[in-house]
Order: sequence, then structure tokens, then C-alpha cells
Amino acid sequence: MLWRGVAVSVVTAVVLAGCGDSDSPLSPGGGETFSQTISGSVAVFSESRHALPITVSGDLTLRLTWSDPSVDLDLYLTQSSCTVSLYPLGECGVILASIASTGSAETITRPVSSGEQFQVWIDNLSTTQAMNYTLTIDID
Repeated sequence: MLWRGVAVSVVTAVVLAGCGDSDSPLSPGGGETFSQTISGSVAVFSESRHALPITVSGDLTLRLTWSDPSVDLDLYLTQSSCTVSLYPLGECGVILASIASTGSAETITRPVSSGEQFQVWIDNLSTTQAMNYTLTIDID
């Protein structure tokens, strides 16, 4: 009878230990994550802007993709105060840029803290073609 009580106590302790706030394999480091996908369009030789309030701390990854590699889109992360126009670049507070001249994807990665504020800009360098895009925002 005593052994049965000990066995039940051990099993209960093991089960309860597995139900705590431990790290999950799906969230490295036990921190919160954030993920959002935005579909948009940028006009010919123009830019599109998205406000980016940071709600969790971690590594931010911005991924811009579009369908036509003959159109050159660029991706910029700027200060939150840059809200009217991306240009002139020197006055906009560009923090990071991904400006490959070939392909159909751009990526920016940097550590961020909850409470920070940024603007994300998609710049279309084509003088003849507007372009639809997908912007994926992940913070892990």
C-alpha cells in the first residue's frame, strides 16, 4: 500500500513537471514569437510603406517576395519618423536595406526589442511596371 502511494506521487510529479511554463521546441528560448504576412502593391517608380510596431523581443526577419524578377523591388527598414517619403534616403533614417538588383526576394534581419517602432518601405525601381508583393514579418 505504501509503494502504491509513492508510485502515484512520483507519476503525479512527473506529469505536473511536464505541464509547466518550460521551453517549447516551437518557441526557442521560451520567448514569445510574432508572425504576419502582408500582401500589397507598389506603383510604378514609387514606394509603399508599412508601420511596424514591435510587440515582442527577438530576431526580426523581413522577407519581401514578388513574382517578376525583371522588376527591381528594394526593401528598407527606417526610423518610425520616416512617414512621408523614403526619399531623400539620407534624411529618412534608413537602418537597414536589402537592395539586390536581381531576383525576386529581399531579406532584412536584426534583433529588436518590444516597444520599438519602425517603418518598412518597399521601393519599386521599375519605370514601367507596378508590382504586387508579399511581405512576411517574423520575430523569433
